[in-house]
Amino acid sequence: MTRNFCWWTRFLRVAAIVCIVPVGAQEISPSAPLLGEVLYLQVGTIQTSGEPDLLGREETLFETFEPRVLVLDRPMGDELRNSLEVLGVQLLDYIPQHSFTVRLEGVNRRQLSQVPGVVRVIEYRDGWRVQPGILAKVGSHQQSERAALDQQGLLALVISLHPGSDLERAILDLRAIGATVSLAEKVGVHDELSVIAEPDLLAEMGRLTSVLFIEDAPDITYRNGTTRWIIQTNVTNQTPVYDNGIHGEGQVIGVLDGRVDQSHCSFPAGKIIAYNSTAGTDGHGTHVAGTAAGNNGVDNNTRGIAYEASLVTNTVPAFTEAGIVGRLDLHHGQGGRVHTNSWGNDGTTAYDSLARGFDVFLRSNEDSFVCLAVTNGAALRNPENAKNLLAVGASQDTPSQASHCSGEWDRPAMVAASQRFMHPDVRRSHRKQVPPVEPLD
Repeated sequence: MTRNFCWWTRFLRVAAIVCIVPVGAQEISPSAPLLGEVLYLQVGTIQTSGEPDLLGREETLFETFEPRVLVLDRPMGDELRNSLEVLGVQLLDYIPQHSFTVRLEGVNRRQLSQVPGVVRVIEYRDGWRVQPGILAKVGSHQQSERAALDQQGLLALVISLHPGSDLERAILDLRAIGATVSLAEKVGVHDELSVIAEPDLLAEMGRLTSVLFIEDAPDITYRNGTTRWIIQTNVTNQTPVYDNGIHGEGQVIGVLDGRVDQSHCSFPAGKIIAYNSTAGTDGHGTHVAGTAAGNNGVDNNTRGIAYEASLVTNTVPAFTEAGIVGRLDLHHGQGGRVHTNSWGNDGTTAYDSLARGFDVFLRSNEDSFVCLAVTNGAALRNPENAKNLLAVGASQDTPSQASHCSGEWDRPAMVAASQRFMHPDVRRSHRKQVPPVEPLD
């Protein structure tokens, strides 16, 4: 792993705790510059000048392994980084603006305070570790597994640990509290835990010093859209891509969705080269796979867009960054280089573990390309607010392709003023009267 890649993935991890319009803080204008010596977190904007400066304590050395926040007055450069590393500072994660979580065990306080650019060192407080609004979402989740947990009064959480934390100790600590750890995987430099817990355990979990951030696990719902000539030229029956002999030959498309009906006429023998879930039939997954690469051998609505391509399929991922990265990595290893996803988390606009997972995968696999249908609702949600994927909105069908159908323009709540972007990136026809595969049962 190169240094640039390492720091990029760490920025994505901490982007999940950053929010330009944080809950419980005053609203910040999108055009306002980010201020120095301020932490922009989901829990609020933190004026670090109001926090006790740990550099001013009498002890000569920092003695604990517990992560702190190092506040700087400038962007990190090679000279500053080298000066810090010589003293033994372990840089963990970036927090806007010009701050880092760090480990300082054995670092001399006076020497650190004299490094040009260093402003102060403050505690990483318990209250910063927990995403606002988790408890308010209980009872509102749509996915069946999440709804079942809601009925039991249980939370489904993604817990990210500070880099370098003892994973086994963190799991034991969570279990000692009474939480259930159902999955633990490393993504980049962070261990990600999928946890089920009682609501009254949330604050106690937030006091664990190994924890970087706790967020509500994504609540995934399905999305979809179609048509062939509109996406090529938007001129009736004009298909120059096909005319030039490009129909998906030699390509493998990864589909994460409901279980594809393998007996459907659009999926002849050999079309699906890897069926990675248990067998089943789901109308939405079958429709999406048919849209992408279905081929019944005739030029009608049982033929998809890249109809000569092969398919690798799996169900929608677990509610963790590790879950989506694992599934995408599996499809990539099976030859998939284009990945289609017609689902998302309509319960938030935050840049969370799901969006971050897509970005981590795409940064690690630059020869892969991910498409994701934006929400069917009126406001942009997630993970279409990921930075590296292609977000696809829906237009009306012919002759009204210029008319909006679904997938609103928006600015995700976490995007800093210096990082503004607009999604969706493109729109395509989305009307049920032009089905790509029929029948679905």
